[in-house]
Amino acid sequence: MAGFDAMFRFHSDDRDLMVALMAAARRRAQALGVRWHSSVSADGQGYCRMDGNGFWLDMLLERMRRDLPTIAEATPADRHTPAERRRLANGLIDVLCRSRVSYYDRYYEEGQPDYVPRLRRLRTSEVVPV
Repeated sequence: MAGFDAMFRFHSDDRDLMVALMAAARRRAQALGVRWHSSVSADGQGYCRMDGNGFWLDMLLERMRRDLPTIAEATPADRHTPAERRRLANGLIDVLCRSRVSYYDRYYEEGQPDYVPRLRRLRTSEVVPV
């Protein structure tokens, strides 16, 4: 069994989009047999945790990398154009993939225990080899 968790920050106006993306990710995790827990607060704090077989975790991340940007485009949000929503979904996947490979652990080891990555709009997300 393997698992990881990820914390992130986002603009509070993007809460509805984040809720929709977390729900879509939860459905994909359930189909792959991965335990998924996520929460999104109104003040722009997000958290998700995944537990399961390591191979299935990687498969889930790859599937999310492929699917979530399209879901974000279709999710109604007043603040962004479909292209901007797509890029924000890529930013979410980027944070999750980097958390999977413990990229952010170096900040905690260097004495910055309060560091929480902020979602950025990206053209493409980090690719984690399956």
